[in-house]
Amino acid sequence: MMWFRRPEFDRYARFMSHGSAREIFAWEEMCNTRLPLPSITKQKEIIKEYNVIQNRIKLNSQLIQKLEESAQAIYKQWFVDFEFSFDFAHGKPDIKGKPFKSNGGQMVGSELGEIPKGWRVGKLEDITKITMGQSPKGESYNDEGIGTPLINGPVEFGNYFTNKSKWTTSVTKLSEFGDLIICVRGSTTGRFVKSDGVYCLGRGVCSFRAKQSQYFVDLLYINNIDKLLTYTTGSTFPNWDRQTLSNYPIILSCLDTTQSFETKVNPIIKNIEYLSKEIILLSKLKNLLLSKLATIEG
Repeated sequence: MMWFRRPEFDRYARFMSHGSAREIFAWEEMCNTRLPLPSITKQKEIIKEYNVIQNRIKLNSQLIQKLEESAQAIYKQWFVDFEFSFDFAHGKPDIKGKPFKSNGGQMVGSELGEIPKGWRVGKLEDITKITMGQSPKGESYNDEGIGTPLINGPVEFGNYFTNKSKWTTSVTKLSEFGDLIICVRGSTTGRFVKSDGVYCLGRGVCSFRAKQSQYFVDLLYINNIDKLLTYTTGSTFPNWDRQTLSNYPIILSCLDTTQSFETKVNPIIKNIEYLSKEIILLSKLKNLLLSKLATIEG
């Protein structure tokens, strides 16, 4: 399994394939594939090393999921149920305070229902810079590096959308590290990933960059995906345009509340970032182990 998961084998299989309309890697070629056969003792040692790395990656992924669920639960408590921590004695948000609404916090009416006094109804563009992807200027995406399609983007994101571009110094439709990249057209509308670098945004995606708190924007989007999908247009395929996204109505809290929220979830965010970086390093180590299989002796 480890041998056939190597990228070198992918290239070998492609080289040994044949056919014009559809390439085929034949059964006979598969059976004739040569690979090193170390002793069973050595094989078990290699597998043990591989599983140690693989299990750690799996554990980290599970921990990240739990941490993200915790952050989402805090977001819902604060900005959906309005039970954010509030210091009633001093009249301001405080992570050591009591839940706002259930302890008599003053609520007022709005077009989106009851909201805490001092909050207001605004638009998504009030807290987010929205950058829409663009179509290529030439005959293909690669003519000028604008709207380069994705093969393997920030994380596995599908068949097209974004890609790191060597032209990033000359184009403006870019995501930055930490931005939320979102599919805005087709059957995968609403799907999102976190940007792990600078990307040239192609047709079919946009990026959300927070004006203040990126993590608040991320959680707001996650908690509003289902409702946002009711705002899509298009008869054949659903899609979002800039105006629809920019004008999406949201409840805006006071700045003190957002800052207190950041303070409360910051330890969770730091843990997620640490575990995510560790997964990247472990994945590189796993790939290194796979690449060394061809040189193993004994």
